Amino acid sequence: MKRPRQCRACASRVDWVRYKPAGAKRSIFKCAQCGGPTSRIKGLRKKSYMPKGLYGYRQKVKEANELWRHLIYSKAVDGKCAVCGSAKGLQAMHIFPKGRYPHLRFEETNGAPGCSGCHRRLTNDHELHRDFCIRYLGPEEYERLRLLSISRAKMDIDLVMLYLKRKTDEGNPPKYE
Repeated sequence: MKRPRQCRACASRVDWVRYKPAGAKRSIFKCAQCGGPTSRIKGLRKKSYMPKGLYGYRQKVKEANELWRHLIYSKAVDGKCAVCGSAKGLQAMHIFPKGRYPHLRFEETNGAPGCSGCHRRLTNDHELHRDFCIRYLGPEEYERLRLLSISRAKMDIDLVMLYLKRKTDEGNPPKYE
């Protein structure tokens, strides 16, 4: 995807061509119209040069993440960590990490409220994390999530948004910052 550049001679946005002279270490970007040197246009937002559908998808994922986070916060008993009971620095933790299991990212049961210290500790200690998950979810629900983690089914972000909006409207979860 080509970022727009500005021609120094034409003084406007132009199409450009990459040119590497023989023996040179770096390429030169030239104006496709006049052949003059070009420079990057600084301060452009990603929206102006990204494909149309991609920017909308990222916005939907961002909004779905907020809804999921508030849904997990509503699970917190009195706004406290599910591991240690602390009310300080509450976070929404993924039981199966969203990086490795993106299809479980917005699954309601794949989250637990926890403080930042417990979140770090559980992330680094696999046995402690598994024991907490089985205790928090129960063995049947943990096994269901584990089997879902193997499946790798694609998710439809529009359906996820609809589901999360309905779930958050039912309980009107509190907002923790």
